[in-house]
Parts: sequence; structure tokens; C-alpha cells
Amino acid sequence: MSSKKKKSAPTGSRYWIIVVVLVFAAAVVCVWWVMNNKMSVEPPVGITKEPQAPAREYKKVTIYVLKSTDGEIGLSPEERTVTGNVEPLRAAIERLLATNHEVGTSQGLVPVGTKLLSAKVRGSVAYLDFSSELQNNFTGGSTQEELLVGAIAHTACQFKPIKKVQILIEGKKIDSIGGHIEIIEPVAPDPSLLVKGGRS
Repeated sequence: MSSKKKKSAPTGSRYWIIVVVLVFAAAVVCVWWVMNNKMSVEPPVGITKEPQAPAREYKKVTIYVLKSTDGEIGLSPEERTVTGNVEPLRAAIERLLATNHEVGTSQGLVPVGTKLLSAKVRGSVAYLDFSSELQNNFTGGSTQEELLVGAIAHTACQFKPIKKVQILIEGKKIDSIGGHIEIIEPVAPDPSLLVKGGRS
């Protein structure tokens, strides 16, 4: 009897079987990697991330307040801390206006209710526009008026390139706040108003 020879599978068919197996294996690996990576990135269901509050910006500004030293009354520099992204000139003047709520020798220098409407710098002059309370609620004499104008000028002129201050009321120039110190033109800081040890 003659033995029958076994027929081997065609080489082409065997090649395609191997290709299909490899493609299937690669697909399984890709799916596993994607699912595993997704599970590690996504937070668990029901847990939400709280948004982080933006960091506060802290700045220090100098204001000039009323002070009595050895019987001498004048202006003295004091530091104040402000928060937020605020323009330094505006922040300093607003902190100066807020001193009428503070307890101490500085209380009463700024007329109650005074607000800063705008603060602009043109060249070397700062134009500070105040509400009408600066003039209407002023009840002091010539000394207090001189110190008030001086406090505004010294506080504003700490910032470069400011050298003088034009004080406005509701957008308009005025002759004076209380009838004693002329401010129709820009005023410069007066070093003689500072108490001993106060910087100009």
C-alpha cells in the first residue's frame, strides 16, 4: 500500500493568520492601556475638586498722618498694607482718607465722608479728584487745612514721577478747602510740616 502524504497549509494562509493574531493582541493591549490610564486620571465619581482661591497680593504704602511729638504737631509717615491688584497711588490716598475712622492723633484730619473719585498722573503732576465732602465737611482752621493739604501732597509724591498734586472737587479746581490755603494750582510737599524724624 502506498502511504498518503499530508498536505501542509499554504504559506500565504499561515502568514495572514499570524498577522491577525498580532493585530488582535495589539488591540487588546491598547484597550487595556487606555482604560487603565483613564481610571488613573479621572477623579472618583461624586468627588469634585474645589477651585483654589487666587493668591492675594500684599503691598505696603506710606501715608502721612497727624502726629504730636514733644508738643509739636505735624505730619509723620506711617506704613499701611493693602491687598489686591490696586494702583499704588490710589491705594495710598484711600488709606489716608480712611484715617478719619482710626483712633489716634490722625483722627479728624480728613473730613468725614470724603471719597477719592479718581487718581490720574500727567507728567509730574497727580490729579486727585475728591468728593464734595472734602470741602463741605471741613470744619478746621488754617493749621488743620495746611496739614490736610500737606498730607495729601506728601502721600501722593512718594511715587515717581509725581512732584506736585492738583486737588480737585467733583472734577473742578477750587481756590481752597477751608478758605486759608490756596490750591487753585498744583501744590508740592512742604518739608516744614513734618515732625522731627519724618521723611519727605
